[in-house]
Amino acid sequence: MQDFFAKKAWDRPGVPRLHVLAIPQPKPPVERLQRRSVLTQAAKYQAALEGQPGLLLVPPEWLHLTVWGPGLYQDEVEPERLEKTIGQLRDALLVNRGHRRYGPRVLTGPALVGRSNIRLDVDPPDELASLMGTCDITIRSWINGPDADLPRVMPPVLKWRPHITIAYCAEDTDACDPHVVNEVNGGRVEWEITELHVVWEYQDRERGYTWEPIDSIRIGASIDELGLDDEDDQV
Repeated sequence: MQDFFAKKAWDRPGVPRLHVLAIPQPKPPVERLQRRSVLTQAAKYQAALEGQPGLLLVPPEWLHLTVWGPGLYQDEVEPERLEKTIGQLRDALLVNRGHRRYGPRVLTGPALVGRSNIRLDVDPPDELASLMGTCDITIRSWINGPDADLPRVMPPVLKWRPHITIAYCAEDTDACDPHVVNEVNGGRVEWEITELHVVWEYQDRERGYTWEPIDSIRIGASIDELGLDDEDDQV
């Protein structure tokens, strides 16, 4: 495997950049049954990867799906402009969701082995494409003022495959066998995304990606909150 951080290193180490993330949360038990979540699914794959040389396993609190980013560095953003941008993003996402009361529902898994990381696939990508596009257009339009002509910071929607990285390769190595995840029956887990998080994200080859929260944006209610049954979610 190849060193992820050698190829993806930011040009200003230690300085956080603006991101919008979806962060998986544990699911509350139903009638004493523990329901599967993205976190339990990731832990199952990571257990198989434990001890593999060169791999940095992502702790559960730092698992995330990048909806938008990386953006500008922290010292490139005026606080007042950031506050206005988040307000505009909140309004834009409200319009984006329209009459839908619930958040996007996607399936995570199986684990896919890349050249420099192992990640959970997130499907269908179209369910997230409109969220990504709304974040991209709104933030690029407002972060440096309505007349700013900023380059797109993420690949075009059709080429972007949503994912949640569960392990990074932190060094070039031939000793690692990441394909052990193929022997794990991780299944597929349904994930309701009801909230997006605007954060200052840090890149660190010793810890992976961490962040400081800025704000959160509610984008829909969960099935539990709507009082709907979801029997398939119980295991």
